[in-house]
Amino acid sequence: MDFAEYERRLYSDIFTVLKGSRINPGEGISAYYEGHKPRFIAQIEMFAKLPAMKLVYDFGTTIPFTSYWFNLVHNAKVIFGSIDSRPWKVNELVEAININLNFPPEMPPADMVICTECLEHLPSNLYSVRAYLMSLVKRAGFLLLSFPCGGANAFGYERDNLGDKTRGYSAHIREFTEASAREFVKTIGFDIVAEKMTFTQAYGNQIWNVLMQRKL
Repeated sequence: MDFAEYERRLYSDIFTVLKGSRINPGEGISAYYEGHKPRFIAQIEMFAKLPAMKLVYDFGTTIPFTSYWFNLVHNAKVIFGSIDSRPWKVNELVEAININLNFPPEMPPADMVICTECLEHLPSNLYSVRAYLMSLVKRAGFLLLSFPCGGANAFGYERDNLGDKTRGYSAHIREFTEASAREFVKTIGFDIVAEKMTFTQAYGNQIWNVLMQRKL
């Protein structure tokens, strides 16, 4: 499935259905999607080279912008959610759950774990979140992370010390640079199998997308 067809299915299967709902009261989903499209294109390109998946977790934004690809192409079960999500389904295999990565639930390991546009928002210790995400990845399974790299400081500084409001990142608890994001990824210890830096219009800055595989 090429990206144009995947995008068509996103609009027909998800965006249209949610238009006017509590999750998407106006054009919020479409605007977010269009502003972040380079990242989504890059991630779909990474997925195209992977073996078939049976179970995929997608944490971060409340819409399965890229994980839905696994359902369409692999007929995979996709469970997605975030701290703001409410339970709803795209179809019988693609469903949202209420999940808060600060207090994560026990879940069985999956073939793919996606955590994008998320870590910069979490007030909890990132190394606890890291350990949780790692525990969800099957042996030889995959983990996809993305990091906005617009901050001039390494992660760990509080928002008020970074002048986020002047950058328009008022919802970010911490900022990453590419260097600090790479240092964080090194602590995971998985093999990097693909990576790409994409420009995201919504931030006016770069996002580092990194796909890793857990070792056998």
